[in-house]
Amino acid sequence: MIFRYLSKAILAVSVFVCALQATAQSDNVPLRVMDAIRQQYEKTTLLKEGSQAADFTAEKYAGGSVRLSDNRGKVVLLNFWGSWCGPCLRELAPGMLPARLKQFEGNDRFLYLPVAYKDSRESLDKFFATEKGRTDYAYLRTATALDADKEIFNRYATQGVPRLFVIGADGKILLGTLGFVEEELDKVEAIIRQALEMAP
Repeated sequence: MIFRYLSKAILAVSVFVCALQATAQSDNVPLRVMDAIRQQYEKTTLLKEGSQAADFTAEKYAGGSVRLSDNRGKVVLLNFWGSWCGPCLRELAPGMLPARLKQFEGNDRFLYLPVAYKDSRESLDKFFATEKGRTDYAYLRTATALDADKEIFNRYATQGVPRLFVIGADGKILLGTLGFVEEELDKVEAIIRQALEMAP
């Protein structure tokens, strides 16, 4: 009986989150939906604007490793995503986040750091072997760091992807987002541009 009740409760929460995600993808996001997403962000985010970003070292999917603190002095866009996550893939589609980051390509004071949340090397192998993985999302192959056990993610939040954190040159978080809302990408782009202008 208790198990059945818990299953229904979990299903209801999942449906609610999916409904928020679906609604949030329209051009004019209702204020109540944005408020609900923001409330969820506040509840589940451990490191918020003004906090020092938690350092980590991660193995990269394409080989080698990356350490966040080695990039101090750069503006970093930390992006938690999953190959199994529909809203993540919508956010990472060519016309969305990558289109906004294009202007920062070649800028050695900027680092885009996608971290695959709960993805193993094997699950990413399967993802990058798909048609979309070989085309639309191929750019993620070389940049993505692995976080199969959620060790990195758990320093920043308790649940929920996609998540973006803009980290300033001083290592402090300038902006955090939860979920895919296209209007939020405009804000992310503006904060990165501003941070680069202010960076020494």
